[in-house]
Amino acid sequence: MWRTVSPLARRYASLPPWLRVLMQLLLWLGLPLMAVVALTGVHYWTLAQQYDLEQVRQLPRPNVILDRSGVELEASFGTSLELIEYSQLPPFLVKALLAREDAHFFEHPGIDVLGLVRATLRNVKDRKFTQGASTLSMQLARNVFEIRAKSMHRKFLEIALTLRIEQRFSKQEILAGYLNRIYFGVGAGHLGVQDAARHYFNRSVSQLNEAECALLMGIIRGPHIFSPWRNREAAVQQLGQVLQRMVAEGMITAAQMEQLRQLPLRLTARQQVVAQRNHAIQAVE
Repeated sequence: MWRTVSPLARRYASLPPWLRVLMQLLLWLGLPLMAVVALTGVHYWTLAQQYDLEQVRQLPRPNVILDRSGVELEASFGTSLELIEYSQLPPFLVKALLAREDAHFFEHPGIDVLGLVRATLRNVKDRKFTQGASTLSMQLARNVFEIRAKSMHRKFLEIALTLRIEQRFSKQEILAGYLNRIYFGVGAGHLGVQDAARHYFNRSVSQLNEAECALLMGIIRGPHIFSPWRNREAAVQQLGQVLQRMVAEGMITAAQMEQLRQLPLRLTARQQVVAQRNHAIQAVE
């Protein structure tokens, strides 16, 4: 009885023996690896189900500052912060944030796979966690659920939570949630872009000009170091870097960048904001 041999089987049989053996070895090695990856994914996806995603919509939990005797000096966060909606954000501020932190935010599913691979290879080379490749969604997951320790467990959990967040919320909600939670160096007890706008510029975030938006987005990576109250020159340098990134991403032209550099930065004096604050609180800040 004749058997029909498929073209693929004939092609495989025509390969050199050493190549056929190599392909078999790769298959044998690959199946266990794929099984490990699948089991790891299931484990962390199950673990991520234990977290309440409604926390993404809520204000951060209060942080309480105590003196050496345990007496409460101040309860920060959670009472006076104002949550903003995506519709309240200036379009330029959104572009500046994306250029600075996550240019492909609206395109990826929460995880920048290529960036993650590059960061992993760099970490293996450096033998420590020097690169994170965190998207805005991943940073939101980390901030909401306070995942701080640098470890592979933390990264896998962060990825699983990020995928859940992307599944539950729109990109606009994620971006607004991120900006509602990050710290801008204003001081203990203050979070979010709206709080930063009111303290640094004495106006709502929707009233900021383009240069002020770029400055706020520029200080995200080092809110204490680049705070315009502590180091105006460094903050302005970060503003310039954000504008340069926007040019590189095709969001603005070089000519527009030079025009935006000339816009006024209507900063308030820090003394006007902290004059009423307890000296011990200012020392903590």
